[in-house]
Amino acid sequence: ITKFINALSAASETGGPAASAHLLGQPDHYTDHFFKTFFWKSYVRRICDSTPAPLRPLADGDNVHAETVMLGSSAGRIVPMSKVDDYVYRPQSIATMSLYNFLRGSDVKLLPKNTVTENSDVVADNGTSTLKSGGILRFNSNHPRFATHGIAKRALADWWTLNFAGGVLPRPDRGDREEYCQTMLTIFAPSGWRVASDLLLSAESWSAAFDSCEFDADALRMMANMNVLYECQDARDDFSA
Repeated sequence: ITKFINALSAASETGGPAASAHLLGQPDHYTDHFFKTFFWKSYVRRICDSTPAPLRPLADGDNVHAETVMLGSSAGRIVPMSKVDDYVYRPQSIATMSLYNFLRGSDVKLLPKNTVTENSDVVADNGTSTLKSGGILRFNSNHPRFATHGIAKRALADWWTLNFAGGVLPRPDRGDREEYCQTMLTIFAPSGWRVASDLLLSAESWSAAFDSCEFDADALRMMANMNVLYECQDARDDFSA
């Protein structure tokens, strides 16, 4: 038996310290960041759906996949579970939060069992609840899971780092300029949005809306950094040529 155990240990790719850490419930790596996957195209799709046809930079089916919606239960009813809805129907107290900051600084949480029901809740104008339940902000009353879930804000030191997934982000230096401006406004618009008109305002194009938008310093830095990888790849290709 000893020889058998030794043979297995020698062939194993997991060392003793790693196995012990796993058994003790310790993490297998350490980082000062917390990561969340961000499928950005679903949000752009929602904006496209509420954009007047002449201003849509992408035709239906062009590079923007339809949102995948899961089904769940809420107050005994089957309801759609959409992360896009979580932002669109966010509480009024954080209505002016950009999509980027909303995803980084909040989590969807189940409301406490003793939370008041939807019918007896305190609802402000525009159908938006102002009530906090156990430190959790209530969704807008139009949210499918208004009766069971809400938004919990994270401490600034614990904000998520977003991992952009679902496709290559549009570039500012090539390709469709309107597509790039629409995507950046969707993600970084400082006043947030619920429908496309919140981003377009009175602008006649996405590029005009982008140029007139006053992004904060962090958003401008993020947009500049997004293109660094592509610039490096272009420089590599130019050097190889």
